Amino acid sequence: MKRGEVIGAYERISGHTVRDLEWYEVFGALRFGIVSLRTTGRGIAYGTAEQPSDPDDLIMFRPLLEKMLDGTYW
Repeated sequence: MKRGEVIGAYERISGHTVRDLEWYEVFGALRFGIVSLRTTGRGIAYGTAEQPSDPDDLIMFRPLLEKMLDGTYW
């Protein structure tokens, strides 16, 4: 499932040109980041996870999200 191949297949099948895909990818990653923040926080509250020294480390895949936000992922 290479990005370019999936985009090509979608455009061929749907007849629509993919636009602003990076925006939607970042939006999805941010939503996932929010969910992971909440689930990790819940783990800390129930004693199944430890509180990290940096609160941003509560976000799973933080380095990936940071690359997406600063534009170096693509």
